[in-house]
Amino acid sequence: MRVHVVSVAVLFCCGLLAFISLGAAQQPLEWASEGHMHAYFIDKFLESPGNGRGRMVSPLMTIWPSMRLIVEREPPTKAMVVALGEYKIDSLDLIGIAKRSGPVAFVTRYHGDPAGQTRSLTPFEQKALGELRSGRTVVSQMDKSGNAVVVGSVLARAECVRCHAPSRTGDLLGAFSYRLTAVDPDKSKRLSEVEKLLRGQPQAARDVTDSYR
Repeated sequence: MRVHVVSVAVLFCCGLLAFISLGAAQQPLEWASEGHMHAYFIDKFLESPGNGRGRMVSPLMTIWPSMRLIVEREPPTKAMVVALGEYKIDSLDLIGIAKRSGPVAFVTRYHGDPAGQTRSLTPFEQKALGELRSGRTVVSQMDKSGNAVVVGSVLARAECVRCHAPSRTGDLLGAFSYRLTAVDPDKSKRLSEVEKLLRGQPQAARDVTDSYR
């Protein structure tokens, strides 16, 4: 009888979690800037159980298909250069720097080994880390296709320094690297916005123009 009750309780909890997850998937999340998007995932990362890359596979860190970055205003800083438009999140990787001889990106796998795979940083991610170390919170870059890469800082908080000594509160422990794809863009509008970002780079602007033909 006791085993039966326990089994029913486990099934109820599993069903409740599935219901909550389904509800979360149906609730669209939208952000007006890459800074707001990054702040959301930092909060979820800190709320997740475990440490470091183990937190990346938490249900709280799930990327739902309905999530959107919708940029409708010009970026407030030169470091935030995502063009006007709507984007979906293709991937979110953790860049680790605190306990390694060199930075490495952990490729998040939401099913299977929480550690996932590692990859080397791209040239942009390496450059972005330098800007994050200088005090920036988020650094972004557009590519010729009108898609974006966003790198945001993961800073040490009081509860982090116990495992990340000799780091102090506010030190850079790592970063999140987001890959964003434009959603059904109006090509003429997107071309205009991307060309503005590439102003002063004639060859790059010509490459962008060719990609839309």
